[in-house]
Amino acid sequence: MMRTLRGLLAVGVAGTVLFGTSFPAAAAPFPQSPTHPDYSELWANPVVRVGEKDAEETLTAELVEVTPFTSDGSVSATVRLTNRSSEPITQASITARRAGAVATVAEARRALAQDVGAYTTVGETTALEDLAPGESAEVTLTYEAENPLSLNFTGTYPLLFAISGQAITPEGARLISTSERTLIRVEAGASDAPTDASPDAAVPEVSLLLPLTARTYITPGETGEAPEDPPLLLQNESFSEQLSPGGRLLELLDVYADALTGPAAAGTCLAVDPAIVYTASRMVDGYQVAGERGVVDTQPRRLRDSWTTENTAPDTSDGTGADAAATFLETLRGLAADHCVTALPWANADLGAVARTNNAWLMRETLERGQGTLATILGIKPRTNLVIPGSGYLEPGTEPTMAWADATTTTVFETGGLAAAWEAATQEDRGALTTAAAPGEPIPAQQPVGVLVAGNTVQADTPIADLGANIHAVTFDASLAATLAATGAQPRTTAYSNPAFRYDYRVDSETARATTAANSLHLALGTAAQDEERLLIMPPADVDASTARLIVDTLAGEDVAYVPATAAEVSPGTNTGTPFTDPAAYGDTEVQPLAQQAFIADDISRLLINDPGIALTRYGYTAPLRRDMITALSATGRSTIAGFDTSVEATRQRTTVLRDTLRGIVSSVALLPPGNVFTRTSDNSPLLIAVRNGLPLPAHTSIKYTSDDGMVISTPDSVIIPARGSLTIQMTADTPDGENASTADLWLATTDGARISDPITISVRTRTDAIRIGVVAASIIAAAGLALIYGIGKRRR
Repeated sequence: MMRTLRGLLAVGVAGTVLFGTSFPAAAAPFPQSPTHPDYSELWANPVVRVGEKDAEETLTAELVEVTPFTSDGSVSATVRLTNRSSEPITQASITARRAGAVATVAEARRALAQDVGAYTTVGETTALEDLAPGESAEVTLTYEAENPLSLNFTGTYPLLFAISGQAITPEGARLISTSERTLIRVEAGASDAPTDASPDAAVPEVSLLLPLTARTYITPGETGEAPEDPPLLLQNESFSEQLSPGGRLLELLDVYADALTGPAAAGTCLAVDPAIVYTASRMVDGYQVAGERGVVDTQPRRLRDSWTTENTAPDTSDGTGADAAATFLETLRGLAADHCVTALPWANADLGAVARTNNAWLMRETLERGQGTLATILGIKPRTNLVIPGSGYLEPGTEPTMAWADATTTTVFETGGLAAAWEAATQEDRGALTTAAAPGEPIPAQQPVGVLVAGNTVQADTPIADLGANIHAVTFDASLAATLAATGAQPRTTAYSNPAFRYDYRVDSETARATTAANSLHLALGTAAQDEERLLIMPPADVDASTARLIVDTLAGEDVAYVPATAAEVSPGTNTGTPFTDPAAYGDTEVQPLAQQAFIADDISRLLINDPGIALTRYGYTAPLRRDMITALSATGRSTIAGFDTSVEATRQRTTVLRDTLRGIVSSVALLPPGNVFTRTSDNSPLLIAVRNGLPLPAHTSIKYTSDDGMVISTPDSVIIPARGSLTIQMTADTPDGENASTADLWLATTDGARISDPITISVRTRTDAIRIGVVAASIIAAAGLALIYGIGKRRR
């Protein structure tokens, strides 16, 4: 079956096209929205914390502050209650309860999801004042060590504040019940007897990753220019705000600067999204803000046409973040100069989703380009051969594609970069990620490539698992990572967290969840010391500054030994992939349109040819479109209940713009309709067909045709159309004998057969056919005339 670029582009954004490659069985057909009844249970177990989210709409409880607990002192906790309803709340009360001590982070996560009845040690109940609609009140609860909560033993305890009250409605009193939960640590008091711990007790080995990523909001639809990048267009100023004083990214750099001082630097690495560095570097030179780029226009235009053509340029405003971007880059360069820095996947992409496009060039852009971007813009030598999937796991079968991250085989540090790699690829390399023998498969890694994944997403006996072909799974504590991910204003539901303990983490306040995270980190350090294993601490990629500060400050107060993340024993590993359902996984209806577009971008690059007189390369022209596709598959913000639907809509909008952009590019290389009929003076008379190319590089095309009545057209083997120019092609046609006119459909295609343009229909008639008809008609008329004359003469005689 003939491939057609235009046909693929005609498929809607939600359409499906199969490429002959089977996607992983776990792939979801649609986005799994937490607001959809079919998928909501993937995000929150319906039998966990029942009714609390609904109660929060009326009465919220927020842990404001909690003082350190010691086994021989007192402790205080301040809780703020807010009436969010339009009715008064009366008979409100608060009771502290605790569960038994937990020894691991996994046990703590289970306890925080249990029913109130599991918190069997109950403290005193405190009655509260009535709350008017919209009113807030703070209550400070103080507990002595010997109080009913029995906090006179060291350990880590799940603590629950049970809040109840009545909302007075026109229909009567309505009972409200909710809770605020956290994890507390009771430390040894001054009166406690010293422990018998050996002075040689194990000190946990720690590796810390400090991520830096954000959505950059480059307006989709950009194509490449050279020697300079095209003018930068951003959809809004959200990214600029994060770079500015008080913004999340700049505050993270302040936290990371503290983390990279002293012994912590030996085991700490910055994981930087190259997309934010690339965007910030372009912002420095100035940029514009516009939600869209307007209509793609690649058609040659006459001067007189411009007088009546409607202006389709979008409304833009000057960007205000150039100075903030410069300051951010200067600060980042200072941190990166003497410390470990590695690249996140471009735009923190979901590597499983990128792999499911079955396109090698998308994966190479995702894994390779970032290394060169950090090296060039930051002026450093980044830590290579390290991959950090945004989802926290590798989908089964994607392990070989991680070899693209091997710095010993990449071209990103050389002149030409990925464009040079494209030119070196064979024409048969369609970019497929199929089998090891396929041209699109990466060369096996020459040096080990470490892929950081949750420990429960691969089976191995050691922290590092050998997956074969020099691909190593470097594991981190899944329970700790899931707990750290549940912090901040928009807590995340990780793919590797146990669904039995999932709930809408927003039912607990940010302070409560931060306290839980800090004490979970302490638990994890204790477990690592006991098991004598390295603890790799993996905050969420889009971590907020307060959580990052919590991690850094907690570690600063602990006795740990910092080691590099890959400094651990290696054993064989099997069965990659999350053991649970990933609620944030990209659906086939999102991935497959982008897969279509990726292959169309490949075909466009193959259609074009490089010109020594033009700085732009054919790969460089389509590279920004590929990065748009990768951005559409970003993991940032997608794993949050609050942000999932917004992320899905952003993917849909970017995919739609990409489709329209590609459609405009493809339609700019076309045959020009010649009119209805070619009338020739002889069979040897040429057919003249005009072709045009609105692209900035020459197009290497061929002309294809079909004819139902057997006409044969002598098309040229190939046609090179100049950049932003046109040509007139001369051909001949052989029409079947006995036919007054023959028709054919013609179109432009790439040299390997992919249809580019819409077909045009031509009809060919030879002028000698008309002459023969005229001669016959004249002979008939002459014969009739002679017969008439002869008849008249005969009657006269």
